[in-house]
This record gives sequence, C-alpha cells and structure tokens, in this order.
Amino acid sequence: MAKASVVNEFEVDPNLLWGKVKQFNNMHEHLPSMITSCELQGTGQGAKRICGTENGPILETLQLLDDANMTLEYSIDNEDAPMPVSNYLGTVSVKKLADQQAEFTWSAVFEPKGMPEAEVVAMLEGAFNALQASLVESV
Repeated sequence: MAKASVVNEFEVDPNLLWGKVKQFNNMHEHLPSMITSCELQGTGQGAKRICGTENGPILETLQLLDDANMTLEYSIDNEDAPMPVSNYLGTVSVKKLADQQAEFTWSAVFEPKGMPEAEVVAMLEGAFNALQASLVESV
C-alpha cells in the first residue's frame, strides 16, 4: 500500500476547524477544480457521499467520525472512480496545539492504479493541501 500525507499547522480555532471538516457534504466548495457537486446520503458514521466530477462520480463512505479525537476516516468505494487509486482509505484529523493553533493532517493509504505511485502521491498531496487551505479559510 502506498501513502500520501500532509501535515500543516494553522492559526485557527481547532474546534471551529473541526466543525467544518466533519460536515462531509461540502467537498465541491473546497475543491471546485476537481469536484463539481457533492451529495450526502445519511448522517454520521456510515453516511455515503457522492462527489461528482467531469469524469464520473466518486462514491465514498464515512467509515469513522470521532468528535473526541477530531478524526474522520472515509473510503472510496467504487473501483471505477475517476481516480488513479483502489482500496483507498483517507484519514483527516485536527489536533489542538493552542486555543488558536491547530495541526491539520490529511492522509490516505491506497493502491496506485494506472499511474506511477510517485505521481499519485503528488496529485493527492496537492489536493490535500488545497483542501486544508480552503477549509481553514472558511472558518
């Protein structure tokens, strides 16, 4: 399994940031260059997210929602997703460093599909950095 990961520190209230991260239904607002729509079916752990892209849907499941540890995990469920990955499990977490300082981690383990591992890692890490910046800005 390959891994992509970004860890950044931001001057932001960790609790407010976590409130944005855990919404799980607004990816299109934070990565509009890639995701054109986002539909949520259900709530909490087990909720399904359908992210629309120009090349087809990405079907995801919220595998873990842990408010106490400000962590969520999600999987990409459709093998025909327009992503160069299979067996994908993403983890997003916020750690309080101070009242207005948070460590924001976004990572994933996966098997590369149709592209060299290094290119997939670079693509995912670029998306994770963009998502983090947008989510922090929205707080």
